[in-house]
Amino acid sequence: MLPLALTFCGFVAFTNLSLETNTVGTYQIMKTMTTPCIIIIQERFYARSFSTQVKLTMIPIAIGVFLNSFYDVKFNLLGIIYASLGVFVTSLYQVWVGEKQHEFQVNSMQLLYYQAPLSSAMLFVVIPFVEPDVWSFHGALGEWPIHVIGMVLLSGVVAFMVNLSIFWVIGNTSAVT
Repeated sequence: MLPLALTFCGFVAFTNLSLETNTVGTYQIMKTMTTPCIIIIQERFYARSFSTQVKLTMIPIAIGVFLNSFYDVKFNLLGIIYASLGVFVTSLYQVWVGEKQHEFQVNSMQLLYYQAPLSSAMLFVVIPFVEPDVWSFHGALGEWPIHVIGMVLLSGVVAFMVNLSIFWVIGNTSAVT
């Protein structure tokens, strides 16, 4: 479970850093590289093969990402590095979700049940080091208005549902799907 939990933490951290340092458009465009990255990981390390037609669909995606990144009005090398690391870690996470479900013979809910608490604990330990001034008014451990707490809780529920759907879709199809 540790590698899966670590890749989840990297997925959360690097995608958030990418969103913080890139424009929203660049963030979204870079995320489209997840599928080509998954295909490369599965072909190189898991002996999976994909049809030529599937591979050819990746060419316009890669060209679009390159053109957007190169001509972005707010080009940011650090942002592109974060985005690239986010794509790689997200891809690895999604591949491993499928592999671990098959390896452990568990369904999506069972795997999430074991992975989520470990990932949450890891992220909880890291928060004081990455959040600016944790004890300030808007810091992680500061005072928050009730409506902000409600939105954070709602965001957590949505994140849980996204992860559950990722596990469910990958468990019933594949990481590329």
